[in-house]
Amino acid sequence: MKKISILLYAVIFAMASSTAIAKDLKIYISVDLEGIAGVVTGEQLGTDGFEYQRFREFATAEAL
Repeated sequence: MKKISILLYAVIFAMASSTAIAKDLKIYISVDLEGIAGVVTGEQLGTDGFEYQRFREFATAEAL
């Protein structure tokens, strides 16, 4: 995961080096809960699932 983050930052930096690109650059990062550390059942993935809010926070932390 750390290698992917470093690669992503390198790509963003390379793209942002050009001021014309950086001016209009928008980056969207999408993350799903499947595969997030600690999720062990499908029941935890729905909005009414067991500890859903907790796993949302884990997903955000892993994406950063």
